[in-house]
Amino acid sequence: MWRPPSKIRDRSWLELAARWLVGLTFLYAGLGKFGDLSLFAEQIAAYGLLPSLGNKALAVVLPPLEVLCGVSLLLGWWVEGASALAALCLLMFMVALASAMARGLRIDCGCFSLAKSHAVSFWRLAEDFVLFGAAVYVWMANSLRRPAAR
Repeated sequence: MWRPPSKIRDRSWLELAARWLVGLTFLYAGLGKFGDLSLFAEQIAAYGLLPSLGNKALAVVLPPLEVLCGVSLLLGWWVEGASALAALCLLMFMVALASAMARGLRIDCGCFSLAKSHAVSFWRLAEDFVLFGAAVYVWMANSLRRPAAR
C-alpha cells in the first residue's frame, strides 16, 4: 500500500488548509496587481498614508512580494518565513483599512484585481483578520515544529 512521505503524512490538515488559503489569496492578489502598477500606486495614494515616492515604491514591491509569499506557501518552501511575511503584510493592510474607515474614506481598497473595485469596508477588514489568523497559525505551527537550537 502506498503511503505519502512522513513529512506530508505528519502535517496537520488545519495547517495545510490555512497555508493554502493564505497562499492562494496572496498569489491571486499579487498577480491581479501586475496589470497596471501606476493604477495600483494611485489606489495606495488614496489612503493618504505615504508620500508619492512611497506609494510608487510600494506599488512596485508589493505585487511580487505577494506572489513570492503565495508560491512559497503553496509549494511548502520557506513556509515559516513566508507565513511571517504574509502576517506582517496583513497587519499592514488591516492598519491601512482601519485608518481609511476611521477617516470616512470611500476608496477602492486595492486588495485584488485592479479591474474590479473592492471598496474599503468592515468585511475587507474581517477578511484580512481571518487571513492574518491563518498566517499566524501557519507560522506558529512551523516554528514550534522546528527543533530547538542547542
